[in-house]
Amino acid sequence: MEAQIDFFDFLKGALDSALDSKNGHLDLFARFLIGISHDSSRDLLQGLLGETLSSSEHNKKLIGYIKILKRKSLSPERCINLVHCLLELKDHTILHNDNQVSSSDTPQTPFQCSRLALMFMSEKPEEFDFRNKQTSEEGFYRLAPALQSCTTALLNCCHMKPLLCATVASVLRSPNSCITVLDLGHNNLGDVGVRRLCDGLWNNNCKVETLNLSHNNVGEQGVKELCKVLIRPTLKLLTLDLSCNDFGDLGLESLAFALYERCTLQALRLSGCLITMPENVSSALGIALRSDPFKMKELDLSYNPIGDVELDFPFQLKLNLEHRGESRNKPGLQKYACELTLDPSTANGFLILSEGDRKVMCQRKDQQYPITRDRFDNCNQVLCKEGLDKRHYLEVECLHNVNIGMAYKRIERKGTGDSVTLGCNANSWTLYASKYKAHAKHKEMIHRLQLPKIKARALQSRSVSGLAGRHIVLLHGQPIGHTDPSVCIPHHIH
Repeated sequence: MEAQIDFFDFLKGALDSALDSKNGHLDLFARFLIGISHDSSRDLLQGLLGETLSSSEHNKKLIGYIKILKRKSLSPERCINLVHCLLELKDHTILHNDNQVSSSDTPQTPFQCSRLALMFMSEKPEEFDFRNKQTSEEGFYRLAPALQSCTTALLNCCHMKPLLCATVASVLRSPNSCITVLDLGHNNLGDVGVRRLCDGLWNNNCKVETLNLSHNNVGEQGVKELCKVLIRPTLKLLTLDLSCNDFGDLGLESLAFALYERCTLQALRLSGCLITMPENVSSALGIALRSDPFKMKELDLSYNPIGDVELDFPFQLKLNLEHRGESRNKPGLQKYACELTLDPSTANGFLILSEGDRKVMCQRKDQQYPITRDRFDNCNQVLCKEGLDKRHYLEVECLHNVNIGMAYKRIERKGTGDSVTLGCNANSWTLYASKYKAHAKHKEMIHRLQLPKIKARALQSRSVSGLAGRHIVLLHGQPIGHTDPSVCIPHHIH
C-alpha cells in the first residue's frame, strides 16, 4: 500500500512542478509520466512500474486531481497542458462536454476555452473564429495562445468587456503575434476598451493591417487614442472601420489631422457616425487627403447627416456618400429608423389588419379573404408592403409573444411546412420574442438569446429589429441581392 501512495504522490508532484514552471520545460515530462501510468501503457511495460493501483481507480483519482487544478489561476499554456494530460488518460468527457455547449446559449468555461485553444493550435488554421461566443475574463485569457498563432481573429459579437482588450493587446505586443486581420465589431468596447487596445496597436510587433471597431460605442476620446497610433511610422494598418460609432465631427476632425501628419491608411469606413461635415472639418479633411504622398483609396461616409455640401476631395478617391441627409442626424439605431405597413393581399385568413394596416391580430375565425397569388393560405403570416434593402431599424410593440421575420419575396405562400414558415428555410430569418425568452432562427438553426443581456447594438446591413417588453432585440439578416429586396414579415401573432 505504501508503494501505491508514493507512486500517486510522485505523479501529483511531477504535475505540480510542471504547472509551476514558467517556460513549460516540464510539460512534456509530466504528460509522459501520466501517459505511462494508464492501463494501456502499463500492459506494454508489464512489470517495470511495479505494483500500482487498479487502472480504473488510478485514472479516476488522477482525472479528479487534474480537474481540480484547472480551476486554479494558471497561465494559458499550463492550462492547455492539463488538457493534454486528460487526453493521455483517455478522458473523453472533455470532448463530450465541449460539444454540449452551443455558440451563444451558455458562456464558454475557462476549461472549454483551453480545449478550444488546443484544438485550434493542433489544426493550425489561419482563422480563429470566436464570433457570437462569450466567456469570462479568465476564459478569454486562456484563448491567448490561439490568438497569437492565427492571422485572422474574428471576435465580433463576443460580449467583450473593455478589460478583455488587455488580453488582445498583450497578444499584439508578442513577437510571435501573427494577426493581420482583427475583427472586434459589435462589442461595446467604448473609449476605455479602445485605449487598452491601443497599448497593443502601438507596439512595433503589431502586424494588424485590417481593424474593425464598428458598433463599439467609440466616442471622441476613443478616436483621439486611435489617432495617436495612426501617426506611428511603424504602423502597418491599412483598413480601419469605425462605422456606427457616434463620435461626430470632432472625431472626424481628429482623424483628419492624423491623416495629414503621417497616417498611411488606404481605407477608412465612417458610415453612420453622426458626421455633418461643417466647412472647417471638410476643409481639414480635404487638405489631409491631398497631402503627399496620396494613400487613401476608399472613404465611406454613408448614413451620415451630411447635406448637399461640395466636397473638394481627390478624384481618385472612392467616396461613398449614399443614404445621407438630415434623417441620419439621430444617435444609435434611430438613424436607421423606418415605418412599414402591412400588405392586406398577403395576410392569412386568420389575421386581421387595422390602424391603417399597421396593426395585426390573430383571430379564431377565418375572415374569408379573396384568393390572391401572394396570400399565405395556410400559414399565419403577413408581409409588409415595403421592400427593405441596406440598413433599417424598426420597433414592434408586442402585446403577447410574437415572431418577426425577414425574407426574400420569393418565399412560398401556399400550404404549410418548412418552405413557407419563416426561419425554417434558406429564404428567411425569424426572431421569436416574449417577456421571458427570445431566439433567432434560420434554416431550422436556432440561436438562443438572453433577453436581460441584450443591448441595442447598431444594425448590420439588411437587418430588422423587434421590441419585446422593454428589451430591444435584433435580427441580423444575410446579404440580399439588389434584384430581390427583403421583406419584413411579422407572423404567428398570438
